[in-house]
Amino acid sequence: MSLTKTAAPDPVYVGNRLAYTLTVSNNGPSDATGVIVTDTLPAGVTLASFSSGCSGATTIVCAVGALSNGSSGTVSIVVTVTANAASVITNTAVATANEQNFTPATATVTTRVLTNDYKYQVMLPLVRR
Repeated sequence: MSLTKTAAPDPVYVGNRLAYTLTVSNNGPSDATGVIVTDTLPAGVTLASFSSGCSGATTIVCAVGALSNGSSGTVSIVVTVTANAASVITNTAVATANEQNFTPATATVTTRVLTNDYKYQVMLPLVRR
């Protein structure tokens, strides 16, 4: 089993939403049942929404269900970046299955956070006289 995770946009501005997309893939050798993706949200974000089959507020648990050999499932989690977010947010998730022959899969993504001060900076051209 493998897990990939992306975050968009990067960078993200304080007050804006950040979307995490997690894809869990069953690389075999057999079918996987009870596949669950668990994502503990980092400090500096609040939950905005998530895919159906997910629950939680700071630790999001998503029931992906059964994945046949070679198939995958995708989960989306959307958060709002708060003013107390660090300049870089690191977020890690883990995917597990009922079968013991599947090692839990982990994926981590980092996202740069900008304050709104940067959003409105204007670069003026240097004028020589």
